[in-house]
Amino acid sequence: MGFYRIDTVQHFLGGKFPHFLLVYMHLGIRPSLPYVNHGRAPFANIHQYFMPMVGAYVADTYLGRYKTILWSIFIAIVGHVFLLIASIPPLIVRPNAALGLFIVGLIIFGVGTGGFKSNISPLIAEQYEAREPLKWIKTTKSGERVIVDPNLTYARIYM
Repeated sequence: MGFYRIDTVQHFLGGKFPHFLLVYMHLGIRPSLPYVNHGRAPFANIHQYFMPMVGAYVADTYLGRYKTILWSIFIAIVGHVFLLIASIPPLIVRPNAALGLFIVGLIIFGVGTGGFKSNISPLIAEQYEAREPLKWIKTTKSGERVIVDPNLTYARIYM
C-alpha cells in the first residue's frame, strides 16, 4: 500500500501539477484544468517515462537494485531540498530565481524517482516466495478454511 501512495504522488507531481505552478508563478494567472492538460510540455512525458528505464539500467549494470534505490532516494531528497529552497519568501519575490530552482528541483526529483520507481517493485516481489505455485486451501487455528492464491498475492504486491 505504501508504494502505491508514493507512485500516485509522483505521478501527480510529474503530471499536471508542475505545469500549473509554472503557469501560476510565471503569468500570475490561475489556469483552468483543461489548459493545464493541453499545455503539458513534451519534456515532462519524456522525463517521466525515460528515467525509470535509466534507473533500471543503472541497477542492472552498475550498482544493483538495493544501492540504486538508496542513491535514488538520496537524489530525490536533494530535489525536495531544491523545491523547498525555491519556496522560501526571499526567493518568491524574485520569480526568475524561484522558477529556475523550481525547475531544477523537479528535474532532480524526477531523476531520483525514476531510479526508485523501477527498482522497488521487483525488490518487494523477490521477498515473497510461494510454497506452491497453485492455490490451496489452508485451515486456520480457529477452524476457518481459507483459499491461498499466490497469483493474487503477486497482484497485491504490484498494486
